[in-house]
Amino acid sequence: MKRKIRKKMLGIRRKFDNAFVAIQSYRVYKKIIPFLENLSSIHIYYSMNNEIETKQIIRLAWARGIKVVLPRTDFEKHSLTNYVINDWNDLEPTKFNMLEPKIDCEIFQKILFL
Repeated sequence: MKRKIRKKMLGIRRKFDNAFVAIQSYRVYKKIIPFLENLSSIHIYYSMNNEIETKQIIRLAWARGIKVVLPRTDFEKHSLTNYVINDWNDLEPTKFNMLEPKIDCEIFQKILFL
């Protein structure tokens, strides 16, 4: 069931043109700015393949001195580890050519609450 839903949603997302993704990305960026006011860290994904663009949010977080945390997937263990990235050089291509934090980055130990 999950695989079927994922396949359907990926098909929908692939149909988005660049202009639509840019507009939606800007909307998300503008809405997130007020939430960055009192944060010491932000957990976010690195966008790819027509996803909402997150690079602007990451740049803004760095400019405000906010710690940026990204997940790295361990496909063998079926788990994620959260790493702090300090600049774009802290990323490397992994499985499926995803850019994820390098293993030698600082592991983010803090408990995340939503």
